[in-house]
Amino acid sequence: MKTLLSIVLAVLALCSTGLAQKSVIRPPHPLRVFNGTGDGSYPFGHVQEISAPETLNGSNFFMWITIQGGYSIANPRSRTTTVRTLGHPMAVAAIYANAKVWYPDADEPPENQTEPSVGLFLPKKPVPEPSAMIFLPKKPGPERRQMMLKATLEMGELGMGHENRIFGYLGFGLDWFPQQEGIWHSDDVEFYDSPSGRTKLIRGQHLSLSGSNIPYITEPTPIYASRTDSPTSTSRISSTVSRNLSVWYEPKWTTSDMAPRTPVETPREAPKMYVVTPLESVFARGGRWHSYPTIKYVSSVLVPADIISNFNRDETIDLAGGKDRGNVTEQMPLRWWINDDSDNGDIASGDSDVPGALAGWFAWNGRDPNHKDTKVNGRCDLTDLFPLFLDLKQMIEVLPPSGSIQYKLKHQENGLGFVYTDLTPDQADDFCTDDATTGYGLNFAQPAKDASVTKITSAGVVLGAAFLNKIKGDGKGVLLFEVSKATTTPLILEVSKDGQKLTEVKFFIKTDSVEKMYRWINLRAVQGVGGSVVRPTNVGPPENYPDDLTNGKNFILVHGYSVREQQSRGWNAETFKRLHQLGSKAKYVAVTWRGDQGKLYDWVPAFGGATADYYENVKNAFLTSSHLATAVNSLAGEKYITGHSLGNMLTTSAIKDHSMSVNKYYMVDAAIAMEAFDASLESNQIMRDSMRHPDWKDYDTRLWSTEWYTLFDPGDGRRHKLTWRGRFGNIGNAINFYSSGEDVLQNNLTGLVPSLDANQGLLSWAKQEMEKGSLLIKLATWDSHGGWDFNSIWDKTIGYDPRSGAPIKQRRKPIDTDKLTKADLQADSFFKRFSDSRLYDARQGSAAANEDNVRTKMLAEALPALSFATGANALAPFNPLGGQNRNVDMMTLKTSWPQERTSQKDYSWRHSDFREVAFYFTQRLYKRFIDEGELRK
Repeated sequence: MKTLLSIVLAVLALCSTGLAQKSVIRPPHPLRVFNGTGDGSYPFGHVQEISAPETLNGSNFFMWITIQGGYSIANPRSRTTTVRTLGHPMAVAAIYANAKVWYPDADEPPENQTEPSVGLFLPKKPVPEPSAMIFLPKKPGPERRQMMLKATLEMGELGMGHENRIFGYLGFGLDWFPQQEGIWHSDDVEFYDSPSGRTKLIRGQHLSLSGSNIPYITEPTPIYASRTDSPTSTSRISSTVSRNLSVWYEPKWTTSDMAPRTPVETPREAPKMYVVTPLESVFARGGRWHSYPTIKYVSSVLVPADIISNFNRDETIDLAGGKDRGNVTEQMPLRWWINDDSDNGDIASGDSDVPGALAGWFAWNGRDPNHKDTKVNGRCDLTDLFPLFLDLKQMIEVLPPSGSIQYKLKHQENGLGFVYTDLTPDQADDFCTDDATTGYGLNFAQPAKDASVTKITSAGVVLGAAFLNKIKGDGKGVLLFEVSKATTTPLILEVSKDGQKLTEVKFFIKTDSVEKMYRWINLRAVQGVGGSVVRPTNVGPPENYPDDLTNGKNFILVHGYSVREQQSRGWNAETFKRLHQLGSKAKYVAVTWRGDQGKLYDWVPAFGGATADYYENVKNAFLTSSHLATAVNSLAGEKYITGHSLGNMLTTSAIKDHSMSVNKYYMVDAAIAMEAFDASLESNQIMRDSMRHPDWKDYDTRLWSTEWYTLFDPGDGRRHKLTWRGRFGNIGNAINFYSSGEDVLQNNLTGLVPSLDANQGLLSWAKQEMEKGSLLIKLATWDSHGGWDFNSIWDKTIGYDPRSGAPIKQRRKPIDTDKLTKADLQADSFFKRFSDSRLYDARQGSAAANEDNVRTKMLAEALPALSFATGANALAPFNPLGGQNRNVDMMTLKTSWPQERTSQKDYSWRHSDFREVAFYFTQRLYKRFIDEGELRK
């Protein structure tokens, strides 16, 4: 007996040990927490804290719900609460609300009625994709209350052991907020997957709607529910009413999965969950009638609705989330500029790019802003527009536009207008980078450049049915927007039925002058230059484009010759807009300097707007260069600088003479002699014969002002450096953006002095070099020395005036110059004497030549170039053998060309086409700027 008892006890001990061991090794089950923290794998009975953000995509936390595994949340109303894990996989989700739900037919809402207005999306988190709640009035028949469930399905390929299903839960409760909240159902309710079908739903059971009864495409799926005991009754329902219905789509799962119905990510589309809340009145609670017995039965469906920008400014609007969707919030609005320049056509002229044109009789300033009219003003105007995609496909399927259902765009301050387009989100940038001749405007038959603009009012503009149908049927829905005033009031998309608002979607914006989106450095009044300043330097963070939106890099523009401060605003505004449209995330820095000294007023006949004293402005470039170096070196972050025309003289001097540090230097249309970078061009006879004045053709080169420096030994130190040859040398991080189609910098191959061009057009640069020292320059600038004029001291006496006895002089012929010695020419040049006589003094000459202002004056006014302009040619040192070719002919970067030019058979990229020709034609140049500096990163 004792032995038997011992055996029994031993067996029991083994069993209990086994049970204990089994309990210990019981595998944990996963807990998934959507829109919050607490994910993990936990044993049965574990109490796990879960926490959700207070706000998500601008919506406030509403409540926790259980979406898999049953109810176990301690306090669904608390953002931070606990969940007790069960013996199977579980999933909970935080849902968010920002809309008060009102019964459409009620005088006032039930107490504390706030419903979720943001859907739940599985399996990724945090949720990047907002939705909008639509309240769809429904008057169902007496037999069954119908809830329209919309689920967009993208089916993957079916294979052995795989299924595609929709899983639905039907939930019931005693009130809107029953004590046991969550998704659950009663065992006395039937679930119908067709009007005639009937499927009994048992407590705790998942209902799988699959097969032919469920349309797997994108059609709304009607689901019917009623009480088992009284399927036709609508007059009185005791104790339970329809509460919640949820659905998610599981793209693929296999029968071998440890936990069936666990969503599996596929490369196609992440599974989504929509919470559908039918708004039906509660007739009885605790044995007494509800206080709102007259409310009619209503159903509503939660469908995604969104307004999405090209937030990262690449070529497309991304709908998946992360890049574009969900990034614009009230705290992070889309920032854009007012369309207040005065563009017209394909080529800018005058001050058309300058922002700040004013509308109205009492604000007239000679220009009308482009936003004033109701059209796009040519291709030049397109850079002022931005695209938005209206993600309304599913909403339109549930609420098709009709006489009673309207989709409106509203802006409380009347500060926006839009253009209809035929674009898909993948084509969002095509409006300014493609040249479609149709697809825009009210009837989609206009090109973007001429499209009609619809003004948005506070009362709202009803979107056309044709446009909405394109969203539903063709996946389109892009509108282009322009801004007419500074505003922080959001754009609103409102959906209404019979004049009553059903829902609205807000898109947050912050708009202002484009000049509040970049920095400004004004060097017009630096020492030695002394120009006037209207807008002083401001290098603080721009008001409407804070630095945290940038990548920390700097893009700097230095404009060229003959540009007033007012005009420099246009150069910089337009350059910024083009880079911004292409996705540059660099901090933009505008630089203006005094390159317009002597500029004539525009009203001067024939020569209005011309700047006669080019040479004085070359001096200004040199004198400003140290100040540019100081300003640029003080900027934080990488630096990518662009000089245009004579702005390159300023920029290059800052780099070579004053140690300005930049990562890359883009030389555009550089108005600098090639020999300044490549001293070997001294031996290029073609250039020398083309650029020397014809009057000097037969004179020995040792007599030329260009060669005067060779009369001094290198040991002289200073006068030996009075030359353009090798002045700057090779700049290793510079890229020469030249144009073989140049007009202003065109190579002068005739050897003759170009004729006077009132518009500073063809061959202007060559003329300015070949006229140095001439009487014409003296008349224009009151200062003429050196250059190609002759020094009368070397004239020969060929007789005397019989009346006065004064000697008659004649220019010494080439054959008569042989006896002039080196010492003679050092003491008194054969060319017209330099204005600074110290240069000829053996004791003072070297020191005088060492003065910056003297050397600057000599190069600018007295020492001509004997090589062509860099801006029209490739530089040999920029194309080393086996290295990178840093010469780029902008003629190869054209995208088509303006008809205004091509109709005259002029396909050239001219001197200022960098800015003046519309962005569509020049876009590849700006893309090159961005790519070279990786400015999108």
